[in-house]
Amino acid sequence: MTIFLVVVEIIGLAAIPHVLLSGKRPLSMLIWIGVIVLFPGLGLAAYLVIGNDRVRRRRFKRHTHRQAGPRGRLPAARLFPGLPEEDQRLLRAVAHLCQHPVSSIRTVSAYYSGKDYYPELLAALEKARKFIHVEIYLWRNDDTGRRVLQALVDAARRGVEIRLLVDEIGSIGVGERFFAPLLEAGGRFSWFYTVHPRRNRYFFNHRNHRKLQIIDGSLAFMGGINIGGEYEGGDASLGDWKDLQLRMEGDVVHHLHEVFRHDWYFATEEEIDRLPRAPDDALEASASPAVVVESGPDTHKGIALNSLLAAIGQATKRLELFTPYFVPEPELVSALQIAAAKGVAVRLMVSKKSDFRILVDIGRSFYDDLLTAGVRIYEYTRAMNHAKLAVVDGRWILAGSANLDARSMNLNFEVGVLVHSAELCRQMEAHFEGLFAEAVEIDPRRFARRSTWQRLRQGALRLWAPLL
Repeated sequence: MTIFLVVVEIIGLAAIPHVLLSGKRPLSMLIWIGVIVLFPGLGLAAYLVIGNDRVRRRRFKRHTHRQAGPRGRLPAARLFPGLPEEDQRLLRAVAHLCQHPVSSIRTVSAYYSGKDYYPELLAALEKARKFIHVEIYLWRNDDTGRRVLQALVDAARRGVEIRLLVDEIGSIGVGERFFAPLLEAGGRFSWFYTVHPRRNRYFFNHRNHRKLQIIDGSLAFMGGINIGGEYEGGDASLGDWKDLQLRMEGDVVHHLHEVFRHDWYFATEEEIDRLPRAPDDALEASASPAVVVESGPDTHKGIALNSLLAAIGQATKRLELFTPYFVPEPELVSALQIAAAKGVAVRLMVSKKSDFRILVDIGRSFYDDLLTAGVRIYEYTRAMNHAKLAVVDGRWILAGSANLDARSMNLNFEVGVLVHSAELCRQMEAHFEGLFAEAVEIDPRRFARRSTWQRLRQGALRLWAPLL
């Protein structure tokens, strides 16, 4: 037994060089090294299961349209000559970070709950004639899940090509048998397979958190809404669920489809043909410029966070941030403090009603630094507010699947879109101003008087923020 323990400890210590080479934050490395040293066997097992931040996967060869111009920078000025220079710089910067070209959105609509979104999705599925590609994190075996699945089955039966990609960990309560009717109808289904021993994958800590639906190559839905009854208000404990899903047409659909292509190939090793893309000079002058923000543990670190920081740095008047989970990276806290110091009116909304209550307390441990800097913080208490969104100066929107937490910034496969559209901001303003009116604003003086026990609890939980 003693020899066994010595062997386990030696193996555990041998993992420390891997931690040091991982590129993690210093605090995260220290925590993992401490866990491995103090609990060699359990610590090593935990590190192997949830400690690995990076995924290496074969991708399609990057085509020339993804790297136009020097160092991947794209000619935003040529595509959208009416944009001010500072807006062109932001587009070029985010395009360079994400290695997705500046594209355009011809039409865009926003839906704020499953009640609004699912009828539109079902109508689009019914109209599909060529193909439907769906990528989702969570799919419930409930009335909502069965209703959407049946729509895919019906489409497959009339000859539409269906590909459905589901995260196996996010949808752990649903077995493959649930999707059998789609396979019987001629559709295709796959788990994302971050865990696949035969392919040497043991990435238990990673999630394909993307929510993406592409129909006939001309229409895409993207945002924060999964497939389940709670998104229609079916969970009384979470209330009348609030969220955000965008419906988009235009050149941006091509680039969102590229995200699906690479994810489907990762899961199945089947190559899907690219969509034909309109030449740059065919982009409509009235369209809104946009960049797809694709991030994950298989890309350069920090894409989601750096894209958000770039957008925040653009703010000169006002900045609104919405997130269901707030476990911010230090850079984000600093960026919000700097924005407030410049005189930008910064408002942050966090959902107090949550399916992960512990994250609310962790988020509150960061409030003092932000409130002192002049950031106004609101907690939404009426229902789960699952929207993930940044609005900058009433003309920029960054929306998608990524939360303001370390998991979305570093571990999850996420997708979003940065859009320059004052019109879309105006359309969304009434809804989000209504949420602010319903939310409870955190009073800095009252918050500072919270009990010592609350401070200790929040401080202790904050220690785990780098690992969440």
